[in-house]
Amino acid sequence: MYLGRIFGISVELHQTFVWLVALMAIFLAVMEPGQLFSNLLLIAILFATVFVHELFHSAVAIYKGVKVSKIILLPIGGVSVADEMPENPKDEFMIAIAGPLFNFVMVILIVLAVKVLPSLPWPYFLFSEGITAEGVNFAIMNYPLFALFWVNLLLGAFNLFLPALPMDGGRVFRALLASRLGFLRATKIAASVSIFLAIFLFLLGFLLQDLIVLIIAVFIYFGAVQERDFAKLKDFVGRIDLKEAINKRPLKIKGSATLKEAVEKMRKGKETSIVVVLENGYGLINAEDIPEKADLNRKVSEICEKAELIPVERADKIITAIFAKKAQVALISEKGRLKGTISETEINKMHALARLDIKQPLRKVDQR
Repeated sequence: MYLGRIFGISVELHQTFVWLVALMAIFLAVMEPGQLFSNLLLIAILFATVFVHELFHSAVAIYKGVKVSKIILLPIGGVSVADEMPENPKDEFMIAIAGPLFNFVMVILIVLAVKVLPSLPWPYFLFSEGITAEGVNFAIMNYPLFALFWVNLLLGAFNLFLPALPMDGGRVFRALLASRLGFLRATKIAASVSIFLAIFLFLLGFLLQDLIVLIIAVFIYFGAVQERDFAKLKDFVGRIDLKEAINKRPLKIKGSATLKEAVEKMRKGKETSIVVVLENGYGLINAEDIPEKADLNRKVSEICEKAELIPVERADKIITAIFAKKAQVALISEKGRLKGTISETEINKMHALARLDIKQPLRKVDQR
């Protein structure tokens, strides 16, 4: 669900979160109507905090020159979707630590407010004897300021001090390792630690019968495996001659053409993607992204994804465009002009052949 844009970043609410809140609201309205408002307020506090946490990550990333396309709010937290994560350890460290720092600053500000302004009705919100007697859960459900304090404390500590990819603590851990060992080796070590922690958390969640811990364990496991495999792929592609993978005669169509013409051209050429020549640059249409009941009379310029021309020397950006951004095809340039395309299929084929020890031409490339 699209919520809007802030600082040029699209903000989206994942459909699983919408369903979760709806189901929770229905359950509480029927079973515990007295707790409905408190639970919904707690959810609002949690995801407002998660949103600002991710916004701080994004702000530092943008400052470091990383383009952030969107923030997605999920039932277990938030995700900032960037074009690529910097391999410079200092930049990754700064981006990773920004979110938890916001949480800890919020914790400190709340505590200072309570101490500096004792005349205000803080006992209704934080650290009163009544709250201590009733317990933390009671305080979270009944005192909004305490809930804000507790959510920021847990979110900051959990993200920063759990050294597991793709969480903030894992990125900080990798950045510290990368400053001495290099990005690939650091990623392999951080991923191995993350997988071990994921298995431990899964077993712990199973023993405690805690669904949230189980979900987090699965999230960490698959996130760590993806980070490791992506780092390996980037290293491999950085050492081969990508010119051999270029399709120098990709299908092209003018932006003024209709989607029907584009589909017919793809069928005739037996290709699953087509380059759209726009007035200012290029676009790309993939067959699987076309809805079954799409309006075939629309101009392709209205529906294509704007595509960046990437110099063939920039292997890192090519891999990011194809795999991280899920474009499937990257538009390759040479001397500022469109040279052709490189597809996900071709990269995977070259990778598979290399794993079979079939000789690949290697060369040094710019890994900026």
